[in-house]
Amino acid sequence: MVERFLYRRLTPSGSSTTGFGTQFCAWHSSTSSSSGRVSFSNMPYQPDAGAACGMNFVNQTADSFGHGYFDGFSIVGGHEYGETVTDPFPSSGWLDGSGAENGDKCAWISTGTGAAANTRLSTGSYAVQSLWSNASNGCVI
Repeated sequence: MVERFLYRRLTPSGSSTTGFGTQFCAWHSSTSSSSGRVSFSNMPYQPDAGAACGMNFVNQTADSFGHGYFDGFSIVGGHEYGETVTDPFPSSGWLDGSGAENGDKCAWISTGTGAAANTRLSTGSYAVQSLWSNASNGCVI
């Protein structure tokens, strides 16, 4: 079944659409196919938008691994992944009373509870934002 898959469209530098960096950093939606509904996210090359889409949001200086420079890539990528999983066919999944998705409720928190931070995985450390948790009644990483 196609509905069990999540597709991601990542575009190269210089190929974003109008509104990137001013109205959105990425987005997700769905479409129909002969095999059923397909959920997907669209993510332009985040560094093209600079700080508007998270460059250096967690890591103020860049290093050889790309921390800082690619903060927006992992923050926005995680944001859209979380929303595509919990609201795969927009406005039919998890939304709060005002229509915000779980990533929107916690976007761009820089200090305090729910602030974006580095998280360590087996392949390295990556900047991530928190997502809304009903169980915690707040933004958590």
